[in-house]
Order: sequence, then C-alpha cells, then structure tokens
Amino acid sequence: MLVPLQTLPGWNNVENPSVLWILLLALGIPLAFGLLVTVVGMGPSWARSGRGEAELEEPIWLGAGAEPKALPTGGEKMTVVGGASDRW
Repeated sequence: MLVPLQTLPGWNNVENPSVLWILLLALGIPLAFGLLVTVVGMGPSWARSGRGEAELEEPIWLGAGAEPKALPTGGEKMTVVGGASDRW
C-alpha cells in the first residue's frame, strides 16, 4: 500500500462517515441534479401544454409540395436525377 490509511501526524482525526451520509453523496445529490436539469429542460413545454394550444394533426412535409410522392416499388423503373451513382 502506498499511503497508510491513518491520519497523518499533526492532522485532526477524521470520523468515518455514516451510511446515510454516503447514500446522500452517492445517490441524493446526483438525483437532485438530474431532477433540476429535467425541470429546466422540460419546464417550458410543460408550461405551454396547459395553455390549450392546438397540436399538429399531420406531420409537416418540408419541400414536398401538396402531397408527398409515393416511393417506387420494385416493378417501376427509377430515373436518376443527379447525385452520385455506383457506376464508374
């Protein structure tokens, strides 16, 4: 052992911490910090939810026009419009 588990000469004697104190340091403080971060992060949305604002009923399609285009199935021929291809 590199350092003996004794109080060095000239220093005050240190008492062993209680189980309650160890639990407070190991569990209580991190849980309280996590609760604080959750409240700060979610607080604005929780406050807004009680105002009666309407929720979106449909997802927003950005850049898709009036109706989104259907994905091609296996039987249809796809046309390549720009971009990289796998041919050299």
